[in-house]
Parts: sequence; structure tokens; C-alpha cells
Amino acid sequence: MTLHCAFLVAALLVGDSTPNAADCSAAFRAAASRIQTLDVEYTETWQQAATPSPLLQAALKWQIDENRKHLAEARNDDERMLILKSIASVGAPVTHHIRWLDAFPSVRLETRSTTRMADNSQSEQITVRSIRGGRLVSLDSNLGAAHVQSSGDTASLWIIPLHALGRRLRGSVNVSLDLLMDSPDVARVEGMETLGEIETVRLQLGPPLPEAIRPFGEDADYFGRVWLAPALDWLPIRTQWFDRDPAGDVKVTYSDAVGRTYLTNRYDLEQIESVTDEARGNTVFFPRRIRFTDAGGIRTCTMERIRINPMVEPGEFEIAIPDGFRVAIDGAVPVVRLSGGGAALNERLNGNTSAAKGLLSGRRWPALLLFNGLFVGIVVFLAFFLNRRHKHGNR
Repeated sequence: MTLHCAFLVAALLVGDSTPNAADCSAAFRAAASRIQTLDVEYTETWQQAATPSPLLQAALKWQIDENRKHLAEARNDDERMLILKSIASVGAPVTHHIRWLDAFPSVRLETRSTTRMADNSQSEQITVRSIRGGRLVSLDSNLGAAHVQSSGDTASLWIIPLHALGRRLRGSVNVSLDLLMDSPDVARVEGMETLGEIETVRLQLGPPLPEAIRPFGEDADYFGRVWLAPALDWLPIRTQWFDRDPAGDVKVTYSDAVGRTYLTNRYDLEQIESVTDEARGNTVFFPRRIRFTDAGGIRTCTMERIRINPMVEPGEFEIAIPDGFRVAIDGAVPVVRLSGGGAALNERLNGNTSAAKGLLSGRRWPALLLFNGLFVGIVVFLAFFLNRRHKHGNR
């Protein structure tokens, strides 16, 4: 923490002043810059809302209908089995075991997702994604498929802790929370507020938010509020994002409804504790639990292992595509990467994921990513898209 930030915290603790947005931005940036590398393992669970929003229900129905269409077009039993599993998994409880390795701009995300079906059987999928040098590589063990994008960014990855900590805003390209607080036209301090026993500075961000730093697909009505905790390394203890509906009839509100403004999503950092900085030997505050709430329900991320500034080899961000995987580069028609060729591919498509798991067998723990990941991505995108279309249609 810089000397200026230390004096600012001391002044706040004795009640001498309320900082301005520029002070908050500088303090947040200085505190966040202490973490250059993160290696975090966590479990993510989802508790569906008691009454899912109409947009979410529409997205679930659309997913089932699309899967039924694909089922009629399936070319073989293997494809039919995968589609039937996808249909059965819609709305089923999923637990994601995730490893997030972040040495920005290099990022690696490994997820092992377990879906519990209605008959108590379980399905598992492992996916690995990595961004290095602006190149995104994604492996799906169940499908025996790899996707390569010559230009990739964290905007294409949904990492709840990354967004909750303000290190990168969801749906934006390299925009962190402090960039919003830098502009006096965007950020303003609303005052001091105590959350539980934590003293915070509450700021409003917009509206409007400049298009250059606005999350993808959002418009000038989108705005946020953030509660920074000066005594806890300026962590954003709570962040809320709002939207407006001029017609006043969008039915996705689940709390904080104020006239024609509704809360779209919210992040909460909980169980803050000190974690050793492996590079410097001092400690950094970090949440043990993070909650993300939207109209669909609550996602809870429980940290199982937190490493701050560990030594990371460049090879950690390399992904070797196995022989026999279908590879699609920049959206082109997939081709089978040979050495074993079709036989290797058929083995994987028949459900043998052990070869894919072997990709990471040299690591201290298995690789990770979601059986239901494709579905979740479609649901999130659809809910967002239908919301935007509905809202603009009423203008």
C-alpha cells in the first residue's frame, strides 16, 4: 500500500474525511497491483431462484427445443447419447470444480463439472481453456473437440472471482473497476456505509458509462454501485449492476426494484481473510467465499486453495491438443488431428475421457470444466439477448 493510501485509510478510520472518486480509484489500483499472479482452486454451485425469471424459463425451453431438433438430425448413436444427456441435464444441479490461474494477460481455466441427474446418476465433463499471447485454446474432453481462436481475451471467459474482485469487468475487454472510477463524469462518491461490521465507501458508476468501457451489449442506461473497504485492501465488498426499462414492464427484477430501474446482477465478497503473498512474504486480504446473484439464482464460489503471487512457469499456459481430437480454428470446419485418427476420435466419442484427463495427469490435481458448460453459456447469452431485445422493443 502506498503512503498516500495508508494516510487515506487512517483518515477514514478516524472519520476525518470522505474520499473522492479519484482517491478511491488510485487506492484500489495500488492495492490490486500487489497481486500479479493468482492460482486459485474453488467450487462453484448454483441455487436456482425459487421463481425463475420469464427470460430464464424461455432460455431453458429454447435449449430443450434446440436439443430435440438436433436429436432428429443425429447421425449415429454416439451423437444421440450426447444430446439426450444434454436434454436430461437442463436445470439439473451442477457442481463445478475450478482452477483459475491468472498472470494477466495469460490466463488458464480448468473446470471439472459434475451434473446430478433426476435418477441420481452423475455425468462429468472436463474442459480446459487457456489464453496466451492473445491466442485462446479450448479443449472439451466429452466431445473430443478443440477450438482455437487466434485472438482471444478474458472477455470470452466467465470467471466469477475475476469479475467480483474488479480485476476485469464481465463482458468487457481489459476493463478493470478502477478505469470506471477514474472519470469524474462516470464515478461519484455517495458516502460512507457500514456493511455488517465493515466500513465502506459507496460509489455510483454512471449512468452513462462510456461505450469504450461499457460491458458488451449494454447501453447508456447501464450503471453500477460499488462498496470499497479501505481497511481490507480496498476490496469491492459488494458490487451491483443495474439497468433501466423505459416501458417499466420487464419482468426480471428479483430485488431492489426502484421505479423503472432493476438490479441485473450482484457480487458479494464474504469471509475475508489474510493470505500470504508468496513473492513478498507479507499478507493480502482475499475472500474465502464469493456470491453472484442474478435473476436465475445464486452462484456460490467457495475457495479451497488460494495462492498469491506464486512462481508460474510459462508452460503452465500451454495446452497440447491430443491426437484424434477434432480441431476448429477461428470457426472453420473442424478437422481431425491425426495419429490414431478416426480410431482415436471414436474412442473419445464413445465416452472414454480418461485420455483427456491424462492431459493433466502430471499436475497436482485433475483438470477442470463443465459438462453443462455449453448449456450454461447458452442460457446466460439467451437471457441477456432476450432481455436486450425486449427492452429495446419497448422503446
